[in-house]
This record gives sequence, structure tokens and C-alpha cells, in this order.
Amino acid sequence: MEERKCLISKQDELLRDYAGLSISDMLKDFDASEPPHFKEAAAIIRAVQNAVECFDGKLLEQIDLKEYLRGLLSERLGRGPSNQSINRKHAVRQTWGHQTSKGVKVLRILAMVGVHKVVAPQSSPKKVVATRKIPDELIHQITNMSQAEALEFLSAD
Repeated sequence: MEERKCLISKQDELLRDYAGLSISDMLKDFDASEPPHFKEAAAIIRAVQNAVECFDGKLLEQIDLKEYLRGLLSERLGRGPSNQSINRKHAVRQTWGHQTSKGVKVLRILAMVGVHKVVAPQSSPKKVVATRKIPDELIHQITNMSQAEALEFLSAD
């Protein structure tokens, strides 16, 4: 019942922010054991996405981004059926050992662990949730490491 009260207290805000979502209609259908309409389901999905963006931003404010990236990359490049150290050395050699394609390869691995280029919307009337992105300088540092520097970085504990 606490959730119902919360929804009712926020109905004007939800109506405005979620394309005319009617809380009273949604609750009436819910009480009648009716499935949600497409608009309601889409609004719920969008609300969850907004919440995840907000939580993600708060979490990223609290962590050491370089250490976080080191852990993600180390985990990704250390996977394999045999010795983790050998797999990591091979992955580092295959990635940072090729001067001409190193940048593209490092960016591809970063994308595999969830680091993507952030493109700000040009003119969006929608509210944008502020999140902390990985600084370009940190991406540049990792991309420009030598093979030995990358192996040392990924092996640090």
C-alpha cells in the first residue's frame, strides 16, 4: 500500500514526465487484474532505466575510476582455460603490441567491458540524468601504454 500512496502522490509529476501516464487508470487496471497497456509498460521500463542511470552515476562518483578500469580489463584479458598470467600476457601482446592498430583494439576491449564514448544530445527537451563518464585523459593513458606498461598496469594488485 505504501507504493500505491507514493504513486498517487507523484501522479502529476509522472503524468508530465512519462508522456501522459495516468496513475489512476493504471491502478484501476491493476486492481482489475488487467495487464498493463503498452504505454504503461514503456513508462515503467523508462523509469527503471532512469533509476539505473542515477544509481550508476552515484556509484561512479564514489570509486577510483582508474582502479575500476584496471580490474575490468584485467578480468577480461585474463580469461581462458589455462594459466591466467599466460592468457593476460598473450592478450596484452595481441593488443598493445601492434602500434598501428593498438588504439582501435584497446577501445574495442574497453567497449567489451562497458566503456563507450558518450555523445551528448544536441538539443533534447528531455531531462538528462547527470552521470560521471570516464575522463578522456584516462582512456588516452590506457590506450597509449606500451606493452610492458599495460602488462604492469593489469597485473597490479
